[in-house]
Amino acid sequence: MKIQGNNQLPEVREPNLRQAEEKSGTEKTSLPQDDSVRISSGAKEAQKIMAEVEKAPDIREDKVRELKTAIDAGTYNVSGEAVAEKMIKEFMLGTII
Repeated sequence: MKIQGNNQLPEVREPNLRQAEEKSGTEKTSLPQDDSVRISSGAKEAQKIMAEVEKAPDIREDKVRELKTAIDAGTYNVSGEAVAEKMIKEFMLGTII
C-alpha cells in the first residue's frame, strides 16, 4: 500500500482544522504576538559594570613600572613564606571551584 501526501482527503482534513482553531481560539488570519524582553535594573547595572571592566587594560602599566624600578634598584624583596601562602590559596581555590 502506498500513501501519497496528506491532501487526499480535504473534506476530512478541513473540518478538523476548523475545530482545532475554534478550540484554541485562533484563526488562520491571526498574527503572532511580538516577543518582548524586560531587563531588570540589576541586570542593567551589571551590564554597565562589565562594560567598564572590559575597557580596563589587562596590564597595569603603573604597577609594572613600579616593580621594574624596584627590581632594577635591587630593592625588590619577596618573602618565600608569602609566595608559598599565595600558592596554597590559589591551589585550594582551584580545587574548590
